[in-house]
Amino acid sequence: MKLYVRGKPTVIVVDDAVLLMSKPEQLRFALYDKNFNSYWPMIMEKAFAKVKGNYLNLASGYLSNSVRALTGAPVGSYLTKDTSNSDMWNFIYNAKQSNYIVTVGTAGSSDATTNSCGVTNGHALTVLAAFTLTDSSTNTVVAYLYMIRNPRAYSIYKMAWRHDDPAWTSEMKA
Repeated sequence: MKLYVRGKPTVIVVDDAVLLMSKPEQLRFALYDKNFNSYWPMIMEKAFAKVKGNYLNLASGYLSNSVRALTGAPVGSYLTKDTSNSDMWNFIYNAKQSNYIVTVGTAGSSDATTNSCGVTNGHALTVLAAFTLTDSSTNTVVAYLYMIRNPRAYSIYKMAWRHDDPAWTSEMKA
């Protein structure tokens, strides 16, 4: 795998062995996504751990450093506490329309707890898309939504418009 270490492209060689917790088949860090048969997060995390010296050195940090290490591209970070929801949605929507990589982080210092939405505190997530949900009969926007990948599969979003929310109609899913 090629990572940009201190801005320089570097090939990092790793094997496919991953750390497990005491329970068989429960991964210690990045989780296997059974829905998508995804092993790449575990292998990528192992390569990062090799660059950083060990897995413990991966704790916390800045999302922008990870994106830069993967792409070598310039990155930016924004604090959003004083940004309105509509301004933030427009910013993320426009970034996704421009095919930018967008990541977000949750507040908090312990990833052992979850916030009121059910998402892990102090954790990084990837924004896959930003879109509006529109009522086709009235052509009005019903909701402004983000599709977010949570690498912590055990932390599930519990609020409106989650993947299994009964409010999703067949028309909306189409």
